[in-house]
Amino acid sequence: MPLDVIRTRLVAQKSGHAVYTGTTDAIQHIWVKEGIPGYFRGWVPSVVQIAPFTGIQFALYNAFMELWPFTEHDSTGALFSGAMAGTVAKTVLYPLDMVRHRLQMNGFERAGFGKTSNYSQGLFKTIVMVVRNESWYGLFKGLWPSQIKAAANSGCSFLFYEMFCDLIRKSKQ
Repeated sequence: MPLDVIRTRLVAQKSGHAVYTGTTDAIQHIWVKEGIPGYFRGWVPSVVQIAPFTGIQFALYNAFMELWPFTEHDSTGALFSGAMAGTVAKTVLYPLDMVRHRLQMNGFERAGFGKTSNYSQGLFKTIVMVVRNESWYGLFKGLWPSQIKAAANSGCSFLFYEMFCDLIRKSKQ
């Protein structure tokens, strides 16, 4: 989680208005300005989304694999089904991911980033604040790149999972 907070803040910096010069500077800056809690901002939505994401992803993967029509192309089926499962699971739970990133930005000096909001109220109050200020669509800002990442990660994960399972099955014969 601390590395995710640091990554989020480094990515959010605007060129010419950088708060941190790099990872080490971000670690030191957060330590001095925010203490240990600064490294764990946004952990509640992160923890809340783990189990449902995994459950939805595996359930959808199994459903998509059953629908895969080409039995001679299991690796392609695993790649495609995993990518689809990851994409759908990410889409369903994306508001938690967006809220996590908003909470991770708390304490961040955002000079040059336009209007900032105080999202230090926690998961539910942040959701309400985003919907009030940005409409329901605000909960899905940045969805497209996250879907692409989820498709690639899940597709590859399930592909290698199936390859490893096949390898174990063959070694037991």
